Amino acid sequence: MSGSLSLGGLYITSGEDGRYGAATGAGGAARFTADTLRAATINLTKQDGDLKFDVTNLEINDTGTTLTADGIGSGDATITNLRLTGSGNFTLAGNEAGNVSVGKLVIAGGTINDSNFTNLIDGGVTYTTTPNITLDSGGAKFDISSGNQTVSRVLTGAGSLTKEGTGTLTLSGTNNYGGGTTISTGTLALSGTGSIAASSGVTLANTSGAIFDISSVGGTMTTINGLIGGGTSGGKLTLGNNNLTISNNGANTYNGVIEGSGSLTKDGTGTLTLRGANTAYSGDTTVNGGLINFNDENNFGTTGTITLNGGGLQWASSTTTDISSRLATLGASGGTFDTNGNSVTFATGFSGTGGLTKTGAGTLTLSGTNIYTGTTNINAGTLELATSSSLTSAVTVADTAGATFALRGSVMGNVALGGSNSTLNAYQGGSISGNLSATNGKLNFFLPETIDNGEFILGVTGEANITGSTINIQQDGSFTKFINLASTETFNLIKATTLTGASTASLTLSSGMAFIYGFNFAPDANGNLVATTTVTPPVVTPPYVPPVNPPPPPPVEPPPVEPPVVEPPVEPPVEPPVPPVEPPPSGNGGINLNAQTKALSEAFLSGTAYLNQAQDFAVTQGLTAALHASGTAEGTGPRLQGFAAIGYGKMRHNTGSHIDVDGYTLLAGLAATTPTNAGNLTAAAFIEHGKGDYTSHNSFTNAASVRGNGDTEYTGAGILAHLALNPSTTAQPYLDASLRSGQVKTDFGGHFVNGATLHSAYNAKSTYLSAHIGAGYVLKLSEQSKLDVYGQYLWSHQDGDTVKLTTGETVKFKDVDSQRTRLGTKFHHALTPQTTAWIGAAWEHEYDGKANASIYGYKLDAPKLKGDTGLLELGLTLTPATKGWSLDVGVQGYTGKREGVTGNVKAGYRF
Repeated sequence: MSGSLSLGGLYITSGEDGRYGAATGAGGAARFTADTLRAATINLTKQDGDLKFDVTNLEINDTGTTLTADGIGSGDATITNLRLTGSGNFTLAGNEAGNVSVGKLVIAGGTINDSNFTNLIDGGVTYTTTPNITLDSGGAKFDISSGNQTVSRVLTGAGSLTKEGTGTLTLSGTNNYGGGTTISTGTLALSGTGSIAASSGVTLANTSGAIFDISSVGGTMTTINGLIGGGTSGGKLTLGNNNLTISNNGANTYNGVIEGSGSLTKDGTGTLTLRGANTAYSGDTTVNGGLINFNDENNFGTTGTITLNGGGLQWASSTTTDISSRLATLGASGGTFDTNGNSVTFATGFSGTGGLTKTGAGTLTLSGTNIYTGTTNINAGTLELATSSSLTSAVTVADTAGATFALRGSVMGNVALGGSNSTLNAYQGGSISGNLSATNGKLNFFLPETIDNGEFILGVTGEANITGSTINIQQDGSFTKFINLASTETFNLIKATTLTGASTASLTLSSGMAFIYGFNFAPDANGNLVATTTVTPPVVTPPYVPPVNPPPPPPVEPPPVEPPVVEPPVEPPVEPPVPPVEPPPSGNGGINLNAQTKALSEAFLSGTAYLNQAQDFAVTQGLTAALHASGTAEGTGPRLQGFAAIGYGKMRHNTGSHIDVDGYTLLAGLAATTPTNAGNLTAAAFIEHGKGDYTSHNSFTNAASVRGNGDTEYTGAGILAHLALNPSTTAQPYLDASLRSGQVKTDFGGHFVNGATLHSAYNAKSTYLSAHIGAGYVLKLSEQSKLDVYGQYLWSHQDGDTVKLTTGETVKFKDVDSQRTRLGTKFHHALTPQTTAWIGAAWEHEYDGKANASIYGYKLDAPKLKGDTGLLELGLTLTPATKGWSLDVGVQGYTGKREGVTGNVKAGYRF
């Protein structure tokens, strides 16, 4: 037959005259053929007639197969392929088992367990075609439960190999199977050259005891196509004193450990990520291709060296480990350093015949003496040569955005910028013993605090070609040097033997977000590029100093003379005093303040503005809630009653520009009313908290508009007092007062256009204090209606603060004081005995509210709250007859200096 046949059992027997089996010839011959046969049992018995058993593929699945052969001769039973596809066992039995001819073993998803190992690999079956084992689709699993089993046969085919079981599987043949190798549990060991295919990658499970062991390969180089897996629970590579090459072209991550004194070599174009703490690995590491990504020095073991020869290193995110002490050399093919967004500093220099290539965002700083002879290529990010450090090679900066060479030390070769995207940052002390080719490039010169008039930044012993380059000047470190520039101060930006491409030009520069500087550039006859500050300081008239009267000389007796004729006295002219002139900030010869800095003060003032809103809330809604809770002016309520109020509002404060603030206000406390000779006194203590979001808007005639935003938040406590003076039948005069104190926090962030778009931010924190006094007169119009006329004086104070901007400048905010008066009236009408409606109007004037600030002594334009505001309000008060609760809801609208709407709810409870 042909095709595939599955049977529970197969019995084939030959006999005389066809008494057993199918008689297809003389003497009862039996013949069986199949392409693929699956059978749990196969019995072959030959008696008198011929017997032929010919199967192309005998498939052993999970059920397993037992083949028993009795009386057959050589050639009677032929199995071309013994194909293992499951976890079942294959058993060859009978007195003529040795006459069963098996061509080869194919494993296609099957499992070699301990029993199968003996039957199929270790002498149980003799293979007549090839002793090799073919790993087909589905691969082979070797489940070695204990001990050590060795496969000396060659493993071939396209399938994979998986090691299972806690025992050890040793491969000693010259294997060339094309699939991967997985170690789930136990040990996979190699013995001899080529015992694992170079095209096979190795995966270790994150399981205790999963080990890849090459310690017995005999000192030869073992190559695999990748190494992945492992972790904190397990996965170990054991080198012994042998060498392993990993030639992955894709991304591999190995989280397990490496141990041994052998070496590790990285080939291929891919990245190998190492994360294990390889404290038991003392061998050397060589990177011939691709990158090794690491997050700790011990990923490379404890003492071994690192050689780069065509490959490189990549720092993991948030890793700044210095591995310079482990770098042995740069091979002839050079080495790559990918800082991957980190700032890394090498403490020691290194050598080699190859070059260095800097890639990835971030900064790599070279220190010490670097004597490698290949070219230094900066393809991305920043390469910095530290102060007093040297570099023997030439430097090339690629024409790539962000590619930067920061030069503080000495280059013993040429430096070339690739184009308009490449940058050279030159610091004082930097030198080039060769030529500088900066055509169309970017040149940034950094002024240190210690540079003196006439000194130079960058020295070039050869030609400096700066044709078409863009020149900028920045501060090196703090702003101390820039804020003290004189009006005619000069610096040699470049001191070269020959200067090419320089021309006279003017430049307005910025540093941080606060300062603007003016410079003129011009070449001189000595090969120098000279920068001179251009802004002239204002002339300050000295104050008038009256002459000091000299002390009288000692008396001398004059000789007698005739008295002179006395003329009428003439009044001497009086010199008018010259008022003193406040000197300008120190050293403003080359500096102007950016007008956009007003936005910084605007943000600080938002805290004061919000505190004023909170003060209004406390002295109106808070005091009203306290009066309702404690029994109001009649004095009938019990003492220490609780009250609370909550409000929310959106307000615009016009400050010259404007600030939009919206947020909530909370207040809660205890109040009591006590009768006195003067009248009923209500006193209350409370705590308060509020938080708001603000947006500041600033427009300028000479600069771009700035929109800032942030949060302002306060927490504090206070007291309230209300004295209802003894009333007449138609009128009720009263006095009230308050005192509050706490802490206010304000954060700010905004984008400023100062040569470039910069984001600057700060966080401020200060103490606040406020107080108010007021007086009013309640006129009873009818049994249901009354009119309240009142006046108030409100004062608030916010301490200043000194903050550091994220762009580097220090800002000093002065104290802010607010003084306001308010005159208003409110009409109340009882709709029912439990419901009262009210409406009111008021006028307010702010006398101060100015936010002064300075940056290094330079005064910022100060916004202020000064001005007039109108107020219209209405609301409803509910006092249920049988309940202790009182509830008051209201809304207020503002126009003028303040514009917006607030709403509030007040509640009290009388026990």
